[in-house]
Amino acid sequence: MLLQEKEKRIVQIILSGHSKAEISFSIYSRLANNSADAWICHATGKIDNEHQLIGA
Repeated sequence: MLLQEKEKRIVQIILSGHSKAEISFSIYSRLANNSADAWICHATGKIDNEHQLIGA
């Protein structure tokens, strides 16, 4: 997501657990000064919860 200088946006992150091993996410935004503005999807993905990082 790229922002213009002084641009303000509302960001929404949605997490959805499909199982203990996998979580999906979506990142949306819209202009902060216009509640009628449509939400724009910037990213979607999955988090694998089965593997653990060591030393993180």
